[in-house]
Amino acid sequence: MVTTLTTNTTSYQMTVMQLSSWQKTEKLLIFFFLVVLIVLSLVFYKERIIFTDTVDMLRSMLREGSWIVTTNRYTSVFGQFLPLAAFKLGLPLTQIVIAYSLNLILIPVVFCLVSMYWFKETKTAWSILLFYTIMNARLFYFPVSEFQIGLCFLLFYIGLYQHYLQKKINSYVFWTLSALFIPTVVFSHPLSVLVLSGWIALQFFINKKPWKTTIGMAALAIAAAVFKNVFYNIPYEADKKQGLERFKEFSLDYFNSGLATQFYKAICDDYFLMPILAIAAIAAFIYTRKYIAAALFATALVAFWVLITISFMEEPYYYYTEHMYQPIIFFTALAAGRYLSNVLAQRLVVVSLSIILIISINKIFIEKEYWQRRLRWYEAAFELMDKKGIKKAIIGVGDIDFFRDAMWITVFESAILSALEGSDHAKSITIVWNEEAARSVMNEKENLIGVGLNLLPISELPVKYFHIGNDSYTMLSDIYTTEELRKLAYCNEKD
Repeated sequence: MVTTLTTNTTSYQMTVMQLSSWQKTEKLLIFFFLVVLIVLSLVFYKERIIFTDTVDMLRSMLREGSWIVTTNRYTSVFGQFLPLAAFKLGLPLTQIVIAYSLNLILIPVVFCLVSMYWFKETKTAWSILLFYTIMNARLFYFPVSEFQIGLCFLLFYIGLYQHYLQKKINSYVFWTLSALFIPTVVFSHPLSVLVLSGWIALQFFINKKPWKTTIGMAALAIAAAVFKNVFYNIPYEADKKQGLERFKEFSLDYFNSGLATQFYKAICDDYFLMPILAIAAIAAFIYTRKYIAAALFATALVAFWVLITISFMEEPYYYYTEHMYQPIIFFTALAAGRYLSNVLAQRLVVVSLSIILIISINKIFIEKEYWQRRLRWYEAAFELMDKKGIKKAIIGVGDIDFFRDAMWITVFESAILSALEGSDHAKSITIVWNEEAARSVMNEKENLIGVGLNLLPISELPVKYFHIGNDSYTMLSDIYTTEELRKLAYCNEKD
């Protein structure tokens, strides 16, 4: 009997040692993927920052010298600590841009690390990693999304909630943090309220009916939503809701729209792992006899897909609509990262998720070419301007092969990109819809011209970084032929 006891003890010790070794391997894998995301954000900092809303946010930071809150979505400030600090320290513009790209990726990185060392689990980290990779080939280059930041907060909060259910933190800490996290999620985007509501309903049928906690979280969410709608009603968000009018005359033809067909293509070409993960999650819920949770999960995926596909059916599938489809990414990442281990061996889950992350990150890496072509167009245009000593130029959209849905802030994209070489290299290009209409403002010397021919004072840009001067504008088509202009790098774009 002593021999048997000794054998059992030895076997138990070996099992514990093997488990400990595997847990270390799992953490090392997570660290590896986090480092890869950091490296990508540093290597492709121009691609991530010199683009639309992100570059406009940076321009506003440089102009105001303070945090910028867009449309009352205060989650935006969490991505601004490093670039603002770099600006206050007087660092070069290149370092400010790099700091911005790094700061935006540090949001998920920090949440992953905190979850592993505070919650003592890896499910939250896997969910966040999947959320930032499995359907992000375009979104990775649009990192300013307050929606994405808010849902990342929610994924971390879910880990906190599970930690609380296991009685590893006291009620005071949980509800104090809930009062901070839930409003942050609600304020991040109008759809975040629906995502939060969907999760509250889903978790109620996964965990052991935590009535009081569920009611408390729902009450906080409702209070935050009411407060936001009463005191921070935003016209921009109201305009975006106009697509909901289509539901009054619902038609199956909506699912043959340009956005719908391009979404199908994106799933087949880039995101074929998404439906596989979703089906696996549904199977996991069914296997554990959580039938209502399985139904709610599937309903959430379909409902959000229908909502976005119909509301934005006239839009192409590009960075913005990929950003709007994030609820689908959220629920898929949440279920895959947190619940697959309930039915599969942890080793199998970790290996599978690692393979998925490798494939997904590779998709992000491949997508860089599109954004680099865009930067090459600017750089080639700068060369033409330098030949004639031009600092401010206008070019008509008819003379380029351009991504026309993302040209609204070329005036500042070009200014910041050119100024990375030094303040004396700073110049500005405005792409306009109508060259002839733009001729009426070409004599502007103290202002830059926006795509809508609006005037933007040069003095708002810090002189330390931008020596654009007071020259008049030059229409590039007046000194270069259409053939010369269309030879710029962007005319090779395939999409």
